[in-house]
Amino acid sequence: GTYNLVAGDNISKLLKKAGGLKLESNAEIAYLVRTLANKTKVYYHLNLKDILANPASVQNMALEALDEVTIYSTKDFIDFFSISVSGAVRKPGSFEFVAGITLRDAIMNAGGLKKESIVEQAYLIRTKADLTKEYIRISLLDIMDSTSKNNMLLQPLDAVVVYNKADYVDYFTVQTFGALRKAGKQEYVAGLTLGDALQNAGGLTLDASNLRIEITRLSMFSPDYKVGNDIRTTVQSIQLADKQNVLTDADAKFALQPYDQIFVRSIPNYEMPQIVEITGEVKYPGKYTLLKRDEKISSLVKRAGGLTRFAFPEAATFYRPGLAGNYIVIKLKKAVKFGWNRNNYLLKDGDVLNVPLTQDIVSIKGSGALNYSEVNNVAQVNAPYLSGRRAGFYIRHYGSGFSENAWRRKTYVIQPNSKVNRTKRILFYPIYPKVSKGSSIYTVVKPQKIKADKKKEGEPFDSNKFVEKLTTKITGLATLYILLRQVQ
Repeated sequence: GTYNLVAGDNISKLLKKAGGLKLESNAEIAYLVRTLANKTKVYYHLNLKDILANPASVQNMALEALDEVTIYSTKDFIDFFSISVSGAVRKPGSFEFVAGITLRDAIMNAGGLKKESIVEQAYLIRTKADLTKEYIRISLLDIMDSTSKNNMLLQPLDAVVVYNKADYVDYFTVQTFGALRKAGKQEYVAGLTLGDALQNAGGLTLDASNLRIEITRLSMFSPDYKVGNDIRTTVQSIQLADKQNVLTDADAKFALQPYDQIFVRSIPNYEMPQIVEITGEVKYPGKYTLLKRDEKISSLVKRAGGLTRFAFPEAATFYRPGLAGNYIVIKLKKAVKFGWNRNNYLLKDGDVLNVPLTQDIVSIKGSGALNYSEVNNVAQVNAPYLSGRRAGFYIRHYGSGFSENAWRRKTYVIQPNSKVNRTKRILFYPIYPKVSKGSSIYTVVKPQKIKADKKKEGEPFDSNKFVEKLTTKITGLATLYILLRQVQ
């Protein structure tokens, strides 16, 4: 630490103030650093051993202000080395080198050899004095015996490498494909048979073909393969014994080789029963099993006894699970009447066809756009269906006409099958959509217009803009007149 300077202080007195030297102090090497008046520094070598033995020694120098004494530890002048053990030992790592440590000692410090270690041959990598390295091949067969004379002393930075048998073993697989419960890769072991592989894969599924199983094999694993020949893929077929999809004992004992691939074929066009449902106004509603892959809606309706006299086919819905949106637009009348019609869809597992009860009313909706709604404070008007009438007729006769806020050209009709029909225009005359039984007519309110700011008083009249707007309007009217003449 730092001490106050007292007259007569010298090195020995300073050491006494500091509590004396530690055991690991290097008493023969110390330094006094003195700062001179001009701020330069001077080093003085001190032998503290002599100073403590002879306080009258000239080295026991009188101290001056700002003097610094540095005393080193013997450890500061010692190199510490390590050795390492890696590979098939229980606790691989680095350890401090201690003189006299042997190869057996190092392996024991690393937890000893693992069962899978290669004891016949290991390596010692030694760092020589010139820092180059050399490999020394060693055998661990009898080194682990404490009485062995083959044990050897280690040197600083030695590295022992013990190899693992698993690093020199090839792991093979076989692979199964097709009509199996758990098809995929599995480890190949000596003695694996076709029966074993199929059992490991969960066995054959119901749709497995009883005609054949194919096994592809690399020719290099065939008994007659000769080193140097081309490696090809060979195919062998095995036929199942009967319709129970059971291998004969001989086929089950067919020996497999590494990388064999086993293909179990499926029965062509095999599939589990497909269920569809028809609900509503048919004679026999319920669930039905598809009789063939290409069965269509018309066939399902026929099997269900046909439509009842109360059926409303125009409002039929067709639901298909797993399809985005789920529902498919359908015109059931056309599907039933014309088998070739595009509405006669192919059926799939899970399809549901619903035929509702007939409806003889039409709904008119649109609060704020109908005079009837404003007077009676209702959002919907229900009216009887009249054949051949359009939306405008229903609005005039049953909705008391459009209100002042109605946006007439936006009127639209949603048919019972969810098809949307919108109002069309011929010149300035609106053509409202047709209405069928069970339809809903929707009227729309005009959006509120934001009134433009009035011109500031005293704003000057722009004659150029006025002429430009007037010319545009006259040109438009003239064009419309010419078009009307051409139509006539």
